[in-house]
Amino acid sequence: MLGLATALLSGGKWSDAATACNNVLNLDQKNTLAHGKLAWARFNEGRFKDAELSYRRVLEAYPADVDMRAGLGWSLLKLGKAQEAARELRLVLEVAPRHVSAKAGLDVLGQGGR
Repeated sequence: MLGLATALLSGGKWSDAATACNNVLNLDQKNTLAHGKLAWARFNEGRFKDAELSYRRVLEAYPADVDMRAGLGWSLLKLGKAQEAARELRLVLEVAPRHVSAKAGLDVLGQGGR
């Protein structure tokens, strides 16, 4: 089911991918791969609050995952939570100073030079 979700994400079929991820989560509520893929699907659907929650679920288990933290930062940015978004994106750059997505998020927030 995770393979199906990955293929659906690759094809931009966000809703179908989310369904596949939820099918995995019905079997294993703590499956961080499914939560991560679900977060990406929800983000691309414009469901930023749902994406935020899924990113947070992954980060509970893996707080050092920079890609999930960047996704959380972008979700917060899209929700208008600029300070929280900037904090998350800066945390990414502390660990991965060249992280393109985190840098881009701070640029959008007008904090790229900090």
